[in-house]
Amino acid sequence: VVQECRIKLSMFRGEWFLDRTVGISYWQEILGAKPELAISALMSEFYEALMGVEDVVAVVKLSAVYNRNSRELTVTWAVRTFFGDSATQTSTI
Repeated sequence: VVQECRIKLSMFRGEWFLDRTVGISYWQEILGAKPELAISALMSEFYEALMGVEDVVAVVKLSAVYNRNSRELTVTWAVRTFFGDSATQTSTI
């Protein structure tokens, strides 16, 4: 389940050739705009991506921080599944 969550958070919208609507709008929101302002708009996309994973029943923790110097977005998250809670995870994009 955790691996599927990581995949969902790292997939850019338009990247998958079979369905260009799948993924997070990193190109549209983060890379083409002011990242600090766009993060709040992306939080709902992160939440929906995590909740769209099979066996995830709740998002326990979700935060995002953009590092302007390294140009990296770090998303920290934890989910509750049918099998129990996941440890806090970090995905860097």
